[in-house]
Amino acid sequence: MKTLIEAYTEAEEDFAQALKISPMNLRAKYQKLINDTKLGNKQNNSERVKQALTSFEEYYDTCKEDIYYALAITSVGN
Repeated sequence: MKTLIEAYTEAEEDFAQALKISPMNLRAKYQKLINDTKLGNKQNNSERVKQALTSFEEYYDTCKEDIYYALAITSVGN
């Protein structure tokens, strides 16, 4: 019973997190990274470009995980 309650609680928290994923938020973060890269390039600041690209890779990985996660959670009821 304890395991069942813990699993339910964890699933409920996960579902709430998945619902927070917003395409507008993802787009805004993406645009900021693009702008940071362009600005770094314009300023000839290779360190800023490198940081923006690293951030973009992290962003991409997070988006991928969030999307798969949201799909998995929302498909459970179907």
